[in-house]
Amino acid sequence: MELQQARELSSEIVETLAPHCKQIMVCGSIRRERLICRDIDIVLIPGNQGALLMALEGLGGKMKGGPKLVQRRYKGVQVDIYIADEKTWPTLVLIRTGSKEHNIKLCARARGMDMRLHADGSGVEYQEAREGGDGPWHRLVPTSEADIFRILGLPYVEPRKRN
Repeated sequence: MELQQARELSSEIVETLAPHCKQIMVCGSIRRERLICRDIDIVLIPGNQGALLMALEGLGGKMKGGPKLVQRRYKGVQVDIYIADEKTWPTLVLIRTGSKEHNIKLCARARGMDMRLHADGSGVEYQEAREGGDGPWHRLVPTSEADIFRILGLPYVEPRKRN
């Protein structure tokens, strides 16, 4: 679908869900401002979970769902809704904005620094160096997308340039 149609549909979805969320953001190809969008990606932090569940049910046909991802068809378009919390929000927004190629580069950068960037939103890990071998892994919890870029020693890249 074209970007304008994707924006309109995602706005309708956000309008429906936002009253039941602490935070909500449209990510994916819409956030990257791609001219053609295959689906709609949304990351949210629930507020009133019961009301959110009812609002999600009202969106349309259930494709599948779980505690971290709910998929729906809304007016014939696949909608992927990622459930975050305050700690997973920055990493989920970054990863779900994409692009796939950009995420691969970020993960490769992390590996090159002996770190791990987790696609599930759990943040960035680094391994403690110890005499005689590798030590335990420690998790960094970024506070923003820009913080993740900083941790990886990279300048912040605007979403529309992440292709």
